[in-house]
This record gives sequence, C-alpha cells and structure tokens, in this order.
Amino acid sequence: MSKIAVREYTQEVEGPTSNSFFKPREDPLRHDRVLVFDTETTMDQYQNFKIGSFQIYHEGFIQHEGLFYDPSMLAEKEKEAFLSYARKNEISLYLLNEFIDKVFYPEVFELETLCVGFNIPFDIRRISKYLPKRHFMKKLNGHPIKTRK
Repeated sequence: MSKIAVREYTQEVEGPTSNSFFKPREDPLRHDRVLVFDTETTMDQYQNFKIGSFQIYHEGFIQHEGLFYDPSMLAEKEKEAFLSYARKNEISLYLLNEFIDKVFYPEVFELETLCVGFNIPFDIRRISKYLPKRHFMKKLNGHPIKTRK
C-alpha cells in the first residue's frame, strides 16, 4: 500500500465577480431546521465510510440525534464498541442505508432542512451510493436529488 496525504482547502475570491453565486446577500439566510452530520472513514487511501453521527435541530433545540454505520467496514471489536456506546447512551442507531432513507433524504430534500458539516463535499461523497461525474443531478441511495432553479 502506498502512503498518501490529502488536504483540501478553499481560496478566498478576490474582488468583484460576475458569478451571482458569490454576490453578498443583503438579508442573511435563516433556517428553522438544521441537520448537522459528520462521518469517519478508513485510514487507507480509499477512505471508505465507517461510522457517522448526526443531530437535527429545530428552532435551536435538538429534536433527534443518532449514529449510523456500515457494518462491513468495522472490525468486530469496533462494531461491538460502537453498538455498546449507542445502547449505553440511548442514542438512535441506523445502518447507512437507513440513515439515508429515513433521515438524510427526507430532511434535506423533502423538508429542505439546512445541512451543515465540517467538510460537506467529503462527507456527502462518503455516504453516496451513486454520484455521477460532471453532472448536477446526483443520486443518493437511488433517490434523484431535487435541485432548485
């Protein structure tokens, strides 16, 4: 196995731009409902999804929180520790597909909940089942993503 290092960063846009996406808004965006999630991955060059956590806030208060995982990516001891932690702390537990079907997709695409994370592009890619290259229409676990015009 070869050793690799991956680091992502953004660059600040300098000066005015003609791209409407980068124009400052006069009124700040406000969302009553927010889904915050993060994932952890394998530490090899594939960075496959292992586990994740999420919290759903409504008007600033936690409404639901949970953990999700892919059992095929966890060693038996990791799986036992993960399941034990969820039971001990009474945290809802989902398989990855359950999280996508029962939490992520309904919240983000049906309720239009704001999705927040430390590195959203990386985390979305970790949980996606199908993400075609060079297309704006993507699928997540077989569901077409609805886009606004």
